[in-house]
Amino acid sequence: MATHVTPFDGAPITREVTGDDGRPEFHITACPPTPASVRYGDIMGTVHALFWAGIGLYSLPRQDYPLLGAALFVAGPLLAHGWLCRLFADELAVPTHIRFTEDSFSMKRGKEDWQVFDRRHPHRFVLLPHDRAQEEKDRHEYEKAKASIGRRAVMPRRYYTNAFHVVFEYLGQRHDILEVHGPKEAQAILTRLLTCDSLIEAQANKGKGVPLTPADEWGPQPGDIPAHP
Repeated sequence: MATHVTPFDGAPITREVTGDDGRPEFHITACPPTPASVRYGDIMGTVHALFWAGIGLYSLPRQDYPLLGAALFVAGPLLAHGWLCRLFADELAVPTHIRFTEDSFSMKRGKEDWQVFDRRHPHRFVLLPHDRAQEEKDRHEYEKAKASIGRRAVMPRRYYTNAFHVVFEYLGQRHDILEVHGPKEAQAILTRLLTCDSLIEAQANKGKGVPLTPADEWGPQPGDIPAHP
């Protein structure tokens, strides 16, 4: 059985709704990892994994089956380290809400107020390297040079050099929409914004509905059986 794929499959969450004026709108909710949330997740995940592993080591002499205890209480938290890091990173992430209409582009982060722009003016969506990427890169190069003197190897975790700003350029001015850690995640959000902007522009130019399924591309045909609720 064939599955129809829409432009809105996958993250970020995207819905087509009908506005109060009867025209279609696109609503996007994006909650990607940020450099700050990933760093927080790494710290808290590591602390919790080491804490529970330490509790396991402390309790081993008091257990009837020390090998089983070692597997459960020591290896378990260490194996769950990556999951714990992601869990704490998600805890710090804040959703950003985005709306497209024929006339406007709107965005709000968390509980902040909506920012509304007239999308009929010149605009575009772009990815920019994070503002702190160069600062982090310089620091990492210094750490590596310092470690090489003592013949040590270091592999600093990249937070900002692996992050991007998703930007709305409006009449030549920069308006940051999101910080995103990871090029794949950032590109997915940019692609979704470009898709929604293109579809809503087609709607504004043609005055027709936006076809997201094959059935949407065809109106009622002669001989069709009327649909009943």
